[in-house]
Amino acid sequence: MLSDRVRAELAQLAVSRVPQRAEPRRVPPPARPDADALEREPHARRYGNHHGEHLRFCRPLAELLPGVERHVAGALARRGGAPARLHAELASAARHFPEATLFMDLETCGFAGSPVFLVGLVRCSGGSLVIDQLLARHYAEERALLTTFWQLAAGCRTLVTFNGKSFDWPMVLDRSRRHLLHRTDGIRFPRTAAAKANRPLPGGDTWVHCDLLHHARRQWKGLLPDCKLQTLEQYVCRRRRRGDLGGAHVPAAYHDFVRTGAPAAMRSILLHNALDLATLVQLTCVLLAC
Repeated sequence: MLSDRVRAELAQLAVSRVPQRAEPRRVPPPARPDADALEREPHARRYGNHHGEHLRFCRPLAELLPGVERHVAGALARRGGAPARLHAELASAARHFPEATLFMDLETCGFAGSPVFLVGLVRCSGGSLVIDQLLARHYAEERALLTTFWQLAAGCRTLVTFNGKSFDWPMVLDRSRRHLLHRTDGIRFPRTAAAKANRPLPGGDTWVHCDLLHHARRQWKGLLPDCKLQTLEQYVCRRRRRGDLGGAHVPAAYHDFVRTGAPAAMRSILLHNALDLATLVQLTCVLLAC
């Protein structure tokens, strides 16, 4: 039988052989040189709703697209009716332009199922067209951003996009459902209907979706190298971009912004999106006159 002294020595020996846990290494957080720099940009302001805050950039479309009034005046001249020569979707855009026509272009973190971090809109405010860009400063602001989109879209009768039937519109619906906005906010997601010439829409919760990609192909396929948006911008709108951030680089640039707070790449994304929106408006006016 072991004595108390031997037991104490064995216990001390066992304790001495237990490896001591090293102090955890403290890794400093990533540097964010100026996380609030974007909020000091011209036309920028914080905007909040019951789901949180996000940034919002509003400015007149004429600042980015000088002479847009001339294009808009031509579209307004066709607002009173739907010319028989126009496709029914374009006729709907003409009929509801500009008060109830909404132009939309998204920037996302990748393919289907990825978060939406920027919703770019052109809408009518005070009788003039404005660019209204809704930006999530980080991934958690997507829900507030989408809520603001639905608030601004109330009363829209024609939605104008470029390849939006395949990408933008399904993305908005998918992300809104993921955030349960139809349950928490009672949002009734509008259906997008195929327009019928000279027929009213079937209900107040239905939009006509005018996807300019399809109308551009009908008009210029075979006459231009392709019908990509920037090709149409160059040959139809007679504008060429310089130093534009390519769409393929947008997701990586946004992830860098979320990680570091550096605003330079985010400014490029905002400009890229705004130029796309300006081209949407100009192409619509050209197609109405074709």
